[in-house]
Amino acid sequence: MSDVRKPNPNNLNSTRNEIGDESEATRALQVLAAVISAADKRLDSPELVRAGRRVILARAVHRPSQQEVLLTISNPEFADGQEQVAKIARLMVSAKSVAIGSVLDSFFYHWGGNRGTCIVSTWHAQSESLESALTNDRMPVNIVEALLSTTRQLAAVHDAGYAHGDVSLSNVIVSPDSGVHLVDLEYVTEEKFLDGAGMFLTQVYSHPDRLAALQSRSYDLPIAQQWDRYALGQIFLQTLADADPYHYPELDLCTQRAVRLIGCLLLGGANDPSETALGLPPEFFVSEHYENLQQAIDALERVLGTPSVEVRVPELSRVPVEIVQVGTSDPAPFTQRVRALVSTAAMRQLNSCLQLGLICLIWPTASHTRLEHALGTFAMMRDAIIALHADPQSPIFRVLVGPVQMRTLLAAALLHDVGHYPLAHDLEEAYPAPFRHENRSMEFVTSSPIADILGRSEADAGGGWDLNPADVASVIGGEVRPGSTLTPWMCGMLHSILSGSLDVDKLDYLIRDSNALGVAAGAGIDVRRVVSSLTIAVILRSGGGADLRMAVRAKGVRPAELVGRVRSHMFGVAYWHRSYRAIKAMMHWMVWEAIDAGRASENDVRKRGKELATQLLRSAGPTPTGEELGITAAPPDAATQFQIPQREAAVLTSIAEFTRERNPTATDRTSEQLLNLLTEHRWYKAILTIDHFQNLQVTSAEHGKRAKRVWETLQRLIDPPRKISHEAMIARRMELSKLLQRRILDELGDARPVTRILNPERTYDEMLRVGSTTQLFFVDFIEKSKSKDKPLYFLATERPGSRLTNTAELIPVRESYDQKQLSSEFLVSNGAIRIFGHPDYARFVTASIAPERLEEILNDVAAAMLAR
Repeated sequence: MSDVRKPNPNNLNSTRNEIGDESEATRALQVLAAVISAADKRLDSPELVRAGRRVILARAVHRPSQQEVLLTISNPEFADGQEQVAKIARLMVSAKSVAIGSVLDSFFYHWGGNRGTCIVSTWHAQSESLESALTNDRMPVNIVEALLSTTRQLAAVHDAGYAHGDVSLSNVIVSPDSGVHLVDLEYVTEEKFLDGAGMFLTQVYSHPDRLAALQSRSYDLPIAQQWDRYALGQIFLQTLADADPYHYPELDLCTQRAVRLIGCLLLGGANDPSETALGLPPEFFVSEHYENLQQAIDALERVLGTPSVEVRVPELSRVPVEIVQVGTSDPAPFTQRVRALVSTAAMRQLNSCLQLGLICLIWPTASHTRLEHALGTFAMMRDAIIALHADPQSPIFRVLVGPVQMRTLLAAALLHDVGHYPLAHDLEEAYPAPFRHENRSMEFVTSSPIADILGRSEADAGGGWDLNPADVASVIGGEVRPGSTLTPWMCGMLHSILSGSLDVDKLDYLIRDSNALGVAAGAGIDVRRVVSSLTIAVILRSGGGADLRMAVRAKGVRPAELVGRVRSHMFGVAYWHRSYRAIKAMMHWMVWEAIDAGRASENDVRKRGKELATQLLRSAGPTPTGEELGITAAPPDAATQFQIPQREAAVLTSIAEFTRERNPTATDRTSEQLLNLLTEHRWYKAILTIDHFQNLQVTSAEHGKRAKRVWETLQRLIDPPRKISHEAMIARRMELSKLLQRRILDELGDARPVTRILNPERTYDEMLRVGSTTQLFFVDFIEKSKSKDKPLYFLATERPGSRLTNTAELIPVRESYDQKQLSSEFLVSNGAIRIFGHPDYARFVTASIAPERLEEILNDVAAAMLAR
């Protein structure tokens, strides 16, 4: 810092760049002399700093406070100079920012027949501007902290009701002693006296619309503050361009990307095509740009890790006061607001809702509940948030996801299955539209009492989340719902953490289900490795645009791929086990018969489907409005004699009752017969199984040809390229099974081969009698859409130790080839066409009709339907 000197013309050479030409400097020195005279010995050792159009800046020693001070003097030749100095004084008082400065004194002076004003404020010991410090690699403070301090000071200006008007690198000063300061308040404006006259324009930092708006005077304070944010964003970008990352240890690759992303978000959507970050398209910044500086402050604090996420969101604490054991991961914090949600009737009913439904008839150990899974998913989400926040490669999550979004993710994970009911997945597979549990979950989330708990303040004694329930519902459903504050970008990214090719829901249920069933595959999932490698990737769409999706870093690719393999294994071993496919086929037929599919019009089927869903959901427990209707009583033998869980038995009983009530004179009693068989722990048996033809060619070319013919015929019939309605699809499935039954009975009547079945004549006659009122055969065929999984993406490995990167470019993303192949061959590996027969007659049919002949019959029936 220069020695303090009295103003004199000899000082001009050293300060020419800041002061202006000699005539302006001379005039400024004369004004300064008048100020010193008017100060009445309160100021000493003055020195001219800068002569501006509106104000003159000088420094001096303030005798009453015995400190060096800044003099802000109105230019007597500028008509509104006094008012401008008054604005600066009011700003300093209102902003209450030590970094900006505090008013210590003020007085009037006279020069050239004009009266002027001088305010005395804090002087910041200036080493050099931020621009100079970066260019010369002399930055005395952490660069990110310097940007944060600058942003906080500008936010204080805005919060006080002002706009700075001249934000630039040269107006941010740094020093080892006093830190970072935003200076030069000459062009400060406020709503009351907003005037563009004389406003300073620096091309690099000037908003594209600013010049035209100033000339037409068509702007207000919010627009002026938007220009400030734009200029601050340019400071972020210019800082990255000027700083040598090898000279500043804080500028690792991830931090550089974070600074650029925040800078681009500050530009308010007025980004030049080159002013983007991480490969995100311009429309992203139009959608997601910051509306205020607090958003940028929060993002910078998260980048710096101050305060930690544990402080911001108690559920993320690693040493919680109360915990709940969830089994598949570390214990989860059981805070008061988590307890409030779990204590609602809708969540409590999950504790009596089996996770795997009637798989318990095959695996008695499958007794775990939806509530256990909900808590496990919540705990897994907690771990995922911590890992994503600490991501060392991509800063997207850390920059975009704040405490509100973290709480939204946690609440969505805990509540994602709140609308689940007994046998939900089985009924959804039978007829998706009226039975989707996700829709019911979203209704619960946006209705009282859950919505009340989510919307309550965090400070509420009852435990609140301070969230918009519509945001939580949007994350669960994957689409922005009415009333939500989420953008499609944010909603898609948050939803991918909960539901994707790799997600917290899947990580929990695969491990939990495999442990319960005694299937060892789940034990091979390296959860810690997978979770610690989670990241957010920018996925470019083939037709243009991009999405934000959860992915893994390169180190987690193999463990993540194993998750997909375990999923495939669990479908092959458990979820699509042949016995459970038979049970599913029986339940599907009960639903189809109840809604009169195949006979009624599509509109009537939809109407009856809604009526059936309403009745079943009323029997399943509380409604989304909080009304508790109890559980329809099930027959004693259904609920106890053969250990079918009570709520599952109640749902099956309701279906049969619905069918009987709607068709009291109908002769078809298949639903009642199926219910009786299930309560007797008996299900249809596979009389024909056709594995995918790609699995058969290696063992038998002829067998493979036959299988291929049947597969292709059924695919054209049941899974055609041209999409058809669910109602039409159900009608086709029912007609196929009915026509197949007629053909099998005809085949048995035409030929009476010698079998090991005693008295085949009586067995056949009985089949004819029972078949007149009961469906004896079902065709089970899984569409391709049921087997597809979403792609698994991972970030490419970057050169260790490298700090040079183009932060505007996309971090290279790869799609897992292993996962892609697994998804494309999922049906090949796990799918099969099956004909299930009534357990009383399955053995008779298999002994009477050869498998090859059953294949021919099935193919002929399907082909005949296609030919119509």
